[in-house]
Amino acid sequence: MKNIKYYLTLVVRNIKFIGSSKIFWRSFLFAIILWAYISLSDKYQTTIEIPLTIEPPSDRACESVISNSIAVNISANGWQLLKQKFNDMKYCYIKLSDIPLNDDSSYTITSLDMQKNIRNLSTVSYNRFYPDKINIKTSGLFTKVVPIKSKIQVTPAKGFALVDSIRIHPANVTLKGNDKVISNITEWFTEELHLENVTSSFERQVNLSDYMQSILNVTPSTVYISGTIQPYAEVTFVDIPLQINTNSTILLDNHKIEPRYFSVTLSGGIDVINKLQQENISISINYQDILNDSTGIIKPTVTIPNNTKLLSISPKYVIHNEIIKSNYYAIRKK
Repeated sequence: MKNIKYYLTLVVRNIKFIGSSKIFWRSFLFAIILWAYISLSDKYQTTIEIPLTIEPPSDRACESVISNSIAVNISANGWQLLKQKFNDMKYCYIKLSDIPLNDDSSYTITSLDMQKNIRNLSTVSYNRFYPDKINIKTSGLFTKVVPIKSKIQVTPAKGFALVDSIRIHPANVTLKGNDKVISNITEWFTEELHLENVTSSFERQVNLSDYMQSILNVTPSTVYISGTIQPYAEVTFVDIPLQINTNSTILLDNHKIEPRYFSVTLSGGIDVINKLQQENISISINYQDILNDSTGIIKPTVTIPNNTKLLSISPKYVIHNEIIKSNYYAIRKK
C-alpha cells in the first residue's frame, strides 16, 4: 500500500511539472504544426460544386431548364484543397456559340468543354465531372412583354399606414426565350422581400425573379419599387343612406327594408382621410338580392375610395320583410 501511494505521488508531481513547463508546450505546439504541414502536403481528392452559366447564341433559345451548377471531383495537395473550400470566385461560363450545333438543333457540352471554361480554379487536377455531359435542345428565339407583379410585403410601423399599392418602375419586362416556354407566361414577379416597421415613404431597387434564368433572358433584371407611408388615421361617417339598385317602382309597396341609414368607419393615411367626404362612400343592395332573399337578412355592399380600408359598418346587415296584402288584412312575412 505504501508503494502504491509513493508511485501515485510521483506521477502527480511529474504531471504538474509538465503542465508548468514552457518547453513542453512549445515542443507540443511545434509537433502539431509539423504534423499539419506534412499532412497537408500530401495529395487528396474531394468533390466541389462550381456555379454554371450557359449563354445561348443570340438567335437561339434553350428549351429546358439547365442546372446552375456542376460537381467536380478534383485532386490536389491539402493546402490547395483547403484554399478551394473558401474560394467563392470559381465558376464555369460556357458560350454555346463556341460549341458545334448538332443536326437536331441541340448542343452537347462535354467534360472537356466544362474543364476549359472553368475560371479562378488552378493548381488542381480534374478527375471527373457530374454530369460528365450536358445535352441542350434549342429552338428559335421569341420575345414577349409582360407586366411585373410585386412580391414585396410592406408592414408599416405602429401608427402608420401604406397609402395606395406599391408602385413599380418600369411596369413591364421583356422576356426572350423559347416560344413554348414564354407563351404561357402572363406576368413576371419581383424577388420576395419583406420591409418591416416602415415609417416614411420609400424607393429602392430590387431584383426580378431569376426563375428559369438558364433558358430565359429577362430585361431589365432590376426595377424600382416605391410606396407612400403616412401617419395612420380613422374617421367615422354617420347617416349614410342605403341605395337600392333597381328600376322597379313597386318595390316599396311589397317589401320593407330596414335600416335605411348606416355608419361607416374607415382608416388610411392622414392626408387621404382628411380629404374624404361622405359623398365618396356608398352602401347598396341589389333588387335581385331582395327577390332571392329567403332569410330576411341581406349583407349590403360598401363602396369606399381607393387607399382606404373599411374598419366597420353599423349595422352590419339589412333586415328584409316581405309584405303580403289582401282585401282585409296585411301579413308581414318574415
